[in-house]
This record gives sequence, C-alpha cells and structure tokens, in this order.
Amino acid sequence: MAFQLIGVIVFGYLIGNYLDDTFRPGKTKYWTAGLILLFLMAYLYKIIKDLGTDK
Repeated sequence: MAFQLIGVIVFGYLIGNYLDDTFRPGKTKYWTAGLILLFLMAYLYKIIKDLGTDK
C-alpha cells in the first residue's frame, strides 16, 4: 500500500510536469503537477486511511 501511495504522487508529478512542458513552455512549472495532486487528494486520503488501519 505504501508503494501505491508513492506511485500516485510520482505519477501526478510526472504527468503534471509533462503537461506543463508540452502546453506551457517557458512558463512557471509545477502548477499543473500541483493541480493534479489536488485532484488526487481523495485517492491519497483513502490510501493513507487504509495504511492506518490494522487488517
């Protein structure tokens, strides 16, 4: 489950930076990556909640 958490964060970061480089060359970076991570927060919350419970 921890690998899934790390994977989601890295995926959001990489996709966001790719979109920034493709569609906004020369502009401030990391805006799209930040927005994607905000949209993924619900999924990240579920993963963190599952990590905190004993199964």
